Order: sequence, then C-alpha cells, then structure tokens
Amino acid sequence: MASGTHPSRYTRLATARAVVVLLLSLLAALLVPTTASAHAEFTGSSPEDGAVLSEPPSSVELRFSEPLIEGLNTVVVTDEQGEQLATDEPEVSHATLSVALPHSDPGRYSVAFRIVSQDGHPVTGEIEFAVTGADATEPTPTPSPTPSPVPPEHTDADGASENASTPWWWLGAIPVGLAALGGAGYLLLRRGRTSGGTSGDE
Repeated sequence: MASGTHPSRYTRLATARAVVVLLLSLLAALLVPTTASAHAEFTGSSPEDGAVLSEPPSSVELRFSEPLIEGLNTVVVTDEQGEQLATDEPEVSHATLSVALPHSDPGRYSVAFRIVSQDGHPVTGEIEFAVTGADATEPTPTPSPTPSPVPPEHTDADGASENASTPWWWLGAIPVGLAALGGAGYLLLRRGRTSGGTSGDE
C-alpha cells in the first residue's frame, strides 16, 4: 500500500507545478504589451512643429503622453546658422517639458530634445519653427504735399491740327473775293457803257 501512494503524490505535485508555470507565463504575456505601451510619446508642442511666427516666442513647451522624470531631460535650441541659444534648465510639469528662450532675431530655429519617462525609457525628437518679424514697428510715412494742377501744354499734334485747318479759311475766302471783284468790274463796265452812249448822243 505504501509503495503505491508515492507516485500518485509526485504526480499531483508535478501537475500543480505545471499549472503554476502556465499561469505565470500567461501573466507575463499579458504584462509585456502593457509595459511596452507605457513608454512616453511626443504628442505636440507650442509653437507647433513647422510654425511660422510674426514674433519670437518667449518659451517652448513639449508635451508627452506619460509623466517625465525631472533632471534627466535635455533641450537644445539652435538657429539657422547652427549656433546654440543659451537657455535655462528645462522645467518639468507632469508630462510637459518647457524651456524659456532669450530674445531671438528673425530666422529659422530647431528644438532638439531628449526626455526620460517614469518607466526609464528615453525619447528623442526635434521640432522646427520660423520667426519672420513681420509685425515690427515701422515709422509712419509722412504724407507728401498735393501738387498744384498744371495747365496742359499744347502739343505738336494740336499745332499741326490748327495749321492744317488754317488753309480752309483761305479757300473759303477766295470765292467771296472773286465774286466781289466780278461785281465791281461789272459795275465799272456798265458805267463806262452808259457814259459812252451819252457822249454819242451829243
């Protein structure tokens, strides 16, 4: 009887161990996706990536999907010549990282970052924005005095038209002059005939 009970107990123990191992494997398989999805992800910024601004921003904010660990984050701001702007240590507020910017001139700027979320996973990235300075104060232009109206000058075309119209007056006066001369001649001829007839009668 005693020799038959030992194999049965060992079998139960082996089965229990197999069940425990199986449950632990299933639990580990369920926890792996959850841990992987807990890594922080970049969700947005202010100014936005690719933004074109009329005046330089006073700070840059970077937002993430998970809380950040303070003291393990880096933000580097450079201009279009590759010169690094002097900035203070970035500040962490839950899942937001912000850094103050000095006054900057118009141009393109890039913001490179490296953060560490609470699960210890580092995240790196970069955004860009441009400053145009289009709203800079410009001096108000002084209105120019209104010029006095100048009388129009006669052009050569006007003189030519007047000269071209002048001969028509002479052409109109020629028939009138001929008619007057003819009338005067007729009267003189008639008077001469009248005088000649009167002398013959005498």
